[in-house]
Amino acid sequence: LLLDKENLDKEDKEMLSHVSTSGEFLLELINDILDLGRIESEKQDLELEIVDIHTVINSSVIMLSHMAKPKNIDITVESSCEKPLYILADVQAMNRILNNLLSNAIKFSNPGSAVQVNTERTANDKIQLTVQDSGIGIAKEAIPQLFEKFSRESRPGTAGERSTGLGLAIVKELVGLQGGSIEVESKEGEGSCFNLQFPIAKVSPEESKDIEIDNEGLPLG
Repeated sequence: LLLDKENLDKEDKEMLSHVSTSGEFLLELINDILDLGRIESEKQDLELEIVDIHTVINSSVIMLSHMAKPKNIDITVESSCEKPLYILADVQAMNRILNNLLSNAIKFSNPGSAVQVNTERTANDKIQLTVQDSGIGIAKEAIPQLFEKFSRESRPGTAGERSTGLGLAIVKELVGLQGGSIEVESKEGEGSCFNLQFPIAKVSPEESKDIEIDNEGLPLG
């Protein structure tokens, strides 16, 4: 509220901006610790349902547009499949996964660059989702520790954005809880590509209302 006042001098506005940024970072850290705690204590009750993965992707892209706009970063979404791609997933967990990956891609991308989100159906009947940027990348020796909690490889973004070091640990846990896998390919100075795979559900959201399905989204009986 103070930052919205027009009669603030430059020094006061700068100090208030630091207070605001630090508060936002602290809130993010607390939320990440709480989320990781719930997951590790096995109290994370996922509400699995048949969802269209593109609906989740588009929702996250819209939600993260406020981060991309100040850096003039273009987020593109492409798919090699004409039909919807359904997975058995928890919508909130999937949103958390996509939000973390997209926010990282934006954070570590240079102003004026692009972030790409692609989906395709693999030969082994899974959905592959990739989030790719052309930012600062990750050193080869740092990749094995990337999904560890409070990773020492956590670095400031290209605009000085701070990181809690917990986001990717949460992503890996949530992906695993939904029967998926995650890998990363990166080269320092050239960008990073996160590859996720999930089993394809064999029924649509409408069909799942009338039949029983198993833990992989397959119809029972």
